[in-house]
Amino acid sequence: MAHRALRVIATAVLAAGALTACTTEPAPNGTTGGAGKGSSDGKLVIGFAQVGAESGWRTANTRSVREAAEKAGITLKFSDAQQKQENQIKAIRTFIQQKVDVIAFSPVVES
Repeated sequence: MAHRALRVIATAVLAAGALTACTTEPAPNGTTGGAGKGSSDGKLVIGFAQVGAESGWRTANTRSVREAAEKAGITLKFSDAQQKQENQIKAIRTFIQQKVDVIAFSPVVES
């Protein structure tokens, strides 16, 4: 059940991002189409920091996110934290520096 909920949330995030990319109004950063500075080609850019690949479920989750991003025409920047919170934090900070449009992650530590 949790897997299905996560897929629904991931799909909603990707769909919302795709719809945002369709706008023609200038974004606050001066670009159009909703794409930030994470992409030079105007595509929406999502940074996804996966907790790791410790199970078949995580592997399937990663594959699902990658396939959904590709199908939606979204540039996906992926990071595997290898079960370490510090790796995930570093990846998220890198995504912020790269000014990606959306950051998604499955937290290693839930608090």
